[in-house]
Amino acid sequence: MLDRVQQLEQVLESIKDAVLRVDRNLCVSLMNEAATTLLKARDWDGRSIEEVVKVPRFAEFLGRDNKQEDSSFEFELSRGPHTRHILARVTLQQDGGQVAVLRDVTTVRRLERMRRDFVANVSHELRTPISVVSANTETLLNGALHDEEFAPKLLDAVHRNSERLTLIINDLLDLSRLEAGSYSLHSGRSNVRSIAGRVVGSLVEKAEAKDTSVVVRVDGALSVMTDEAALFQVLVNYLENAIKYTPDKSTIEIVAHPRKGDARIRIEVRDNGPGIPDAYRNRIFERFFRVDPGRSREMGGTGLGLSIVKHLVEAMGGRVGVGKVEPSGSAFWIDLPKG
Repeated sequence: MLDRVQQLEQVLESIKDAVLRVDRNLCVSLMNEAATTLLKARDWDGRSIEEVVKVPRFAEFLGRDNKQEDSSFEFELSRGPHTRHILARVTLQQDGGQVAVLRDVTTVRRLERMRRDFVANVSHELRTPISVVSANTETLLNGALHDEEFAPKLLDAVHRNSERLTLIINDLLDLSRLEAGSYSLHSGRSNVRSIAGRVVGSLVEKAEAKDTSVVVRVDGALSVMTDEAALFQVLVNYLENAIKYTPDKSTIEIVAHPRKGDARIRIEVRDNGPGIPDAYRNRIFERFFRVDPGRSREMGGTGLGLSIVKHLVEAMGGRVGVGKVEPSGSAFWIDLPKG
């Protein structure tokens, strides 16, 4: 039967948070396995807390004389290429020692930052169309409604910006449902060439308006396990962006091929537009991220389409990305399980 000390040791080691104790001289007298892993400290017994944690501000906090009985302190811990955000909850002991429970809150802080950025971005995106609608309706109500030359221009601006608000709100609702896991997807075997053909047909007028050709190069036997409506939405987004951002009289290709050594099919939409700079390629699927914000808004984009694409594809068990096309252009791709 385990004695009391052994039982306490087992309890301590079972705690997922890092726990350490320092004596009145700020030398480490106890650490659980989670703490040694987090701090990468194997030789810690009797060493000063500054030597073990290597964060002077944390050692200074523990050394303060005016701490309350229970207090907390957050600091950054650099280990290799990664920086972790650590929240320490410190409790004073009767013998002058202190027990600190260290919790890695890096993910929490990242999500908080994403939420703040999201709110700021939404506010920024909505401000312009709301301002235009408000200003133009006020002008119309103040007498411009009866101006036969000026009133249609104001009403047209109100209409265009109200449509933009609708697009943003609809995209936000779709994104919210995807992130909450409440967006219903029904997976089944889908023929890639058939879906690609329907996508091209849905955008033929936009392509013709720019004298742009869209060529489907997909083996008729290729199929993927996917939600057909979701895949259609993904490819429409890719192709619509390609048509928008490529020069007139361009050729855009939809291609697909099996991945080598992988049970997946890669589907690409390849264009000869300006391409995506290397520095932005990893961020292109972020919410509201735009390589050229002014041009994107002018063309009617909400800044959410590629983020929705990413969530849809990941919900179908796939991956997304973008590569280069030589001499210029982009290849937006998705990898989906073979059907």
